[in-house]
Order: sequence, then C-alpha cells, then structure tokens
Amino acid sequence: MERTYVLVGVGAASLVALAAFVATRRASAAGVGEPEPRVLVDDLLEEISVTARRIASSTFVGPVEAWAAPEKYRASIRGAETANSLPPRLLERLLYQESRYRADIISGAVVSSAGAVGIAQIVPRWHPDVNPLDATASIRYAAKYLAQLRTQFGDWRKALAAYNWGPGNLSKVNTKIPLWLSQTPTETRRYVEQITGDVPV
Repeated sequence: MERTYVLVGVGAASLVALAAFVATRRASAAGVGEPEPRVLVDDLLEEISVTARRIASSTFVGPVEAWAAPEKYRASIRGAETANSLPPRLLERLLYQESRYRADIISGAVVSSAGAVGIAQIVPRWHPDVNPLDATASIRYAAKYLAQLRTQFGDWRKALAAYNWGPGNLSKVNTKIPLWLSQTPTETRRYVEQITGDVPV
C-alpha cells in the first residue's frame, strides 16, 4: 500500500531533531561504556533520518494533495464543515469531486449538462435560495445541505449519494440493505466510493 505523507515543517524538524538526539545518546552511551539500548538500532535511526530528509526537502507528496482545496477557499470550507458538524475534509473532497476547483467551472463559464453551476455544482432550478456563482455562499450552502441529507438518510455515504443523484431518487432505493449502493447509477457509486476512499466516513 502506498504511504501518504503530509508535509508539515514542524513535523520534519522534529524528526530531524529526534534523529540527532538518538545519535547523541548513542555516542554518549558508547563513550562511558554503557550498553547500547536495544531500541536504538541502526535501522530505526536510518529510517528516521531518511524520512525526515525526504519530508523536509518535499521530494514526495501523498495523494491527499491531489484534491486539496486552493488556499483561498480553505478557511470557508473549514468553517462550513465545523458549523455543520461534517467530518473533517469531507466537504473539501466533495467540492473537488464536483468542480475540481477549476476556475472556469467555479465562474460559471462551464455549466454541466444537468445545469449545475459553480464550485458546488448547484442546480439553480432546485436550489433557488443561493447564488451558485458566489463561491463562499455555495460552500456554506453545500455544507448545510449535506448535513440535512445525512439527517434524512442516516449516514454520510447515503448523504453523498443523495447529493449526487438527488434525494428523491435515493428515496426510491432500499437503503436499509447492505448492498444499497449497487442499486444506484454507476456515476453515483463511483462518486461515493471515490470520495470515501479519500475521506473515510
């Protein structure tokens, strides 16, 4: 399985410091003739050092970064997730699935075949109370709507399916059986599976 690493400067610095500390302790112990602790093995020290250098130099980025929201939207997304008790980053991942954070989609220059518009791909016909071209308003609306769908259908996977396929359509499916998702369209199955593959709920 491929490892996912989050690049955090403090974390990298801590690993570097830990490696240096371990090396210093080893040298000190050896200098006074004390037996070397078994936990301070060469492989462990080398693993810490290599990992720290790789993180610090940003030579690799985990797949989580592929769907991360642009900086200008992150505060709004985090706030909306918190205000509506959404799992961390679920809305962020949903919005990526909807718009890929593409400027031409967010601006409304590109409209879906279903008439969905903006960052959250809202259909004005069904959601007249929000301006889908206002990214901040759409983020807040999408978070509130997703939370409502979760209350209606009982869990986040079903809420995602309803967001994609529509609550009316999902209501016609027997969602009480384990294989309920198999009764939805291929697009909806992929939608739910791809989002929850990155943000388990």
